[in-house]
Amino acid sequence: MRYVAVKSVDQQDIQALHRIREELIKQRTTKANQIRGLVGEYGIVAPIGIHTLRKALPCWLEGRLHHD
Repeated sequence: MRYVAVKSVDQQDIQALHRIREELIKQRTTKANQIRGLVGEYGIVAPIGIHTLRKALPCWLEGRLHHD
């Protein structure tokens, strides 16, 4: 059996923050893919990348299908 060093409270806090951030990124990716799938049903090709998708969303909501 291997023994592991006890983590300090700061180390545990940092690890918890990393886990939370990782989960939030997974959720963001899931939602972005869901949006791409939904607009794809209407014939809209969504851009790759979260930042370009964020820029395209307001255009779609205003009725413009192509991002400028």
